[in-house]
Amino acid sequence: MMRCEWSGRLRKAAHVLMYGVLGLMAFAEWEVRGLTPAELLLGVTAGIWGLALVLDPKGFVPVLKELRRYWAMGLFVGWMVVCACFAEMKGMAWVKVVQWGEYFVVAVVLLHDFFATNRRRVVRGMWILLGVMGIFVAVAMWQYFGDLEGESPFGVRGLFKHANVLGGYLALLVPVCFGVLCEVRRWWVRLVMGALVVCGLMVTLSGAAYVAMVLAMAGIGAARGARCFVATCVFLMVWQVVVMEQLAARDWMRENVAEHLASAAIYEDDGEPAPRYPEWQAGIYMMTDEPVVGVGPGHYQRKIGQYYGMIPRSPRPKDESDVEIQNQYLVLGATMGLPGVLAFLAMGVSALIGGRGWRRGLAGGAAAGVLAFAGVLVWHPLIVRGVALVFVALLVVCHALREAKPRDDNNGKRGC
Repeated sequence: MMRCEWSGRLRKAAHVLMYGVLGLMAFAEWEVRGLTPAELLLGVTAGIWGLALVLDPKGFVPVLKELRRYWAMGLFVGWMVVCACFAEMKGMAWVKVVQWGEYFVVAVVLLHDFFATNRRRVVRGMWILLGVMGIFVAVAMWQYFGDLEGESPFGVRGLFKHANVLGGYLALLVPVCFGVLCEVRRWWVRLVMGALVVCGLMVTLSGAAYVAMVLAMAGIGAARGARCFVATCVFLMVWQVVVMEQLAARDWMRENVAEHLASAAIYEDDGEPAPRYPEWQAGIYMMTDEPVVGVGPGHYQRKIGQYYGMIPRSPRPKDESDVEIQNQYLVLGATMGLPGVLAFLAMGVSALIGGRGWRRGLAGGAAAGVLAFAGVLVWHPLIVRGVALVFVALLVVCHALREAKPRDDNNGKRGC
């Protein structure tokens, strides 16, 4: 009896700490001995949760049985272990295995127990993630308007090191804000969510992330019906054609459209190919050279240079604007082979297929955020600190809400 009582207390303590983990996920630049605050707190939480499991295994049986739905994540990490065994520098490979194992195994187990045992925690947890997003957007807005005449868009990065990472982060959460905006009745919630959507679109200077967010928002509108879809399209057209163009013409905001196009351009202004696409071609050669187990986790940057000799024309030397230009799927294929890419894709597909509640605000927003992020990964390798844990949290939210039934929150009138 005492063991069960102590197990329950430890489990509740782990759940309380998970609120802190959710709040610290995006703060990747503050490191303590190479670990972020979220990673440190996640490790402490895992220890407490594991002790609770040892004291009362039977109390965890229902939750442990439900972990079968995360088979794709287990397969992904398992294949990563296999690839690490064949890597040239096994120490480097195992560091990556441990890091991603914490993201895709430890975090998944703890988040599932946190969300599955109390659905209200899903809403609370998402409010924490969106609140932190508000902090990052506020910092990015200050950076955006603090240097309107700045030539480089890379200073608008929030609290991340690079603007493209901020774009991927917002691609995950802006659709969630829009989904909630379309669903809720409270005017102040709509006002806050609307402000986050508008400000998030404004400070996103990555073309790939911006297009992904726009398509995700249009998809949310389409899932909710013709009226919501038309209203969404009108808003996006007014924002794109009237607001951004006119304000930029009056020097009240940056030329976002030009920066979006420049971030995904195939050629530079001088006619040289942009470094992104030659690197993709080199990455394809790298992947086809080792299609089964790849060159090993964590070995991409170490090996990619030798494959530049296989492309017809070497690009110009990289500069600071060429950070985060890799294709995440090619990185996975080059380091873990084609099975690693397929296992990674299966994580997203297994979270989205079979859901019956995608017309609801939070569920639809989370699903749209996952899809938008999957699109951004084509242009930027964003399974990195500060973003990867947020991505994992949305995957778990999708699993937790996939069985939710559509609900009318407006007395018979749908939102939007």
